[in-house]
Amino acid sequence: MLACRDVSELMTDYMERRLGARRWIGVSWHLRLCPMCRAFLEQLRATRAVLAGLALPADAPAEARALAQRPPAGEPPSDLRSH
Repeated sequence: MLACRDVSELMTDYMERRLGARRWIGVSWHLRLCPMCRAFLEQLRATRAVLAGLALPADAPAEARALAQRPPAGEPPSDLRSH
């Protein structure tokens, strides 16, 4: 099982669905068992929600706009979703 330190380093990739199936499963399993890491994930989600509610300036970089339009965090990678 992944340690909390490993999970915290992977959390952004987990939220942005950039993990492969094996890593996603490892992080998901750890989150089921670890209340501290679940709390950390919820803090990150809350932060993202607050930031998403802010209006981006007209000259915001394209990367900032892409982040604001990302899908909900924590869904499985495409190779694990049912077809």
